[in-house]
Amino acid sequence: MADDQSEAPEPPEFRVDELFLPFAPWEQVAQAHWQHFNDDTGRRSKTCAFLGTDRSEKAAVKRWYDSKSGTIPWMEEAVRSADVLAGPGNYPDEIADPASGANILAFPVMEQAVAEGYTARNDAGDLLALVVGADEV
Repeated sequence: MADDQSEAPEPPEFRVDELFLPFAPWEQVAQAHWQHFNDDTGRRSKTCAFLGTDRSEKAAVKRWYDSKSGTIPWMEEAVRSADVLAGPGNYPDEIADPASGANILAFPVMEQAVAEGYTARNDAGDLLALVVGADEV
């Protein structure tokens, strides 16, 4: 008699290949001016990407890289957790600069991915939406 023990299949992992973050009503986003960006600066990880402004990254460098703070390693670990990978949109974020409120969002991407995207701004220059894509290298 054959040993027919089947293992439970691995649950699917939800990694980001496109992330759309609207900050304004659709009508405003539809009328926005879109601009491509590809910023090769900042911290890289094999399985997660970090999204933040120049101000939040400068604050993060001071607080997280030059000190013994474990925030970035904590965010990397959180992004790889079963809870985050089990469904889209449950991404960890952390205040990088308490004085200004600038924050950083981390999200899971495919291994060795390169992130680039688009910003949508109105005529006054206000950020209305952000699209980030992560493509395998």
